[in-house]
Amino acid sequence: MKINVPSGYEIDQEKSTFENIVFKETVKNIRERIQSMKDVYVLNNTTEEIFKKAVENLTSDEIGYKKVKLIVSAYNQGKLPDYSDGTYKYSPYFHMKEDDFHYLNYHDWHSHSYISSRLLFVGSEAKENMLDAVEKFLPEYKQYQLG
Repeated sequence: MKINVPSGYEIDQEKSTFENIVFKETVKNIRERIQSMKDVYVLNNTTEEIFKKAVENLTSDEIGYKKVKLIVSAYNQGKLPDYSDGTYKYSPYFHMKEDDFHYLNYHDWHSHSYISSRLLFVGSEAKENMLDAVEKFLPEYKQYQLG
């Protein structure tokens, strides 16, 4: 018997039986899973409404910081940097001049950092994740940096 598995799905080995084949969505790379702030909220087990309520009395830059913190947490899948593991951690730098705000470069930190650990990208694809986040969420970084 041949089973046609729909595109983007695979057979769920744990839930399938000979009588009942169950499909599950293929696990996506984190950069594919994160396309918007809505995805960031979902991956942090919250919603935009809950977030807005939590930050309603904060300044614009503080709200931006909290957004960036959520963005980095989503890309890191909740993992915090381990400063004893010898791996690189990445953080973006930005160029700010008059009305111009854009990504400039990154810095890789090895076993120490000069910025909040919650803003460092970690893991085997940290650099790629950081570049993806900056591209997709530049307005949130700008809000954090400029208020």
